[in-house]
Amino acid sequence: MRIAVFSDSINIPPKEGINVHTYDLLIALAKHPDCTPVLVVCDRGWLSHDVLKEQLFDTILLPEREFYNVEYVSEFLARHRFDIAQSYMTYFGAVVLGPAAYAANIPCVAELHDLEESVVSVYFTAAELPQATRDHT
Repeated sequence: MRIAVFSDSINIPPKEGINVHTYDLLIALAKHPDCTPVLVVCDRGWLSHDVLKEQLFDTILLPEREFYNVEYVSEFLARHRFDIAQSYMTYFGAVVLGPAAYAANIPCVAELHDLEESVVSVYFTAAELPQATRDHT
């Protein structure tokens, strides 16, 4: 199974927070015999190409204009034959990756990470929120 893990910015090796989570996810998937994870990252010139070559997973760098383009990402997902698309970026998942994955006819996993209060009501009712908070922390 080919899994595209999208990130708009990541440190490798990771230093804190969501970078650690994303890196650990990629490493865990890379060690699974049925998975081929690929980090798809917005290329802002932050990552050393040498450190990327040393990882257990492949990385594809996309220019910013392509990373946020729904049509391009949809074609990219199909061209690289990904089975699943994933992102921890809630807004990117909702606005770019979700529609792109839908157009490419593959599942999309968009983590509900650091939701702003104004967005929570889109995903959870007031009655569901306390349990959802316990489940996702």
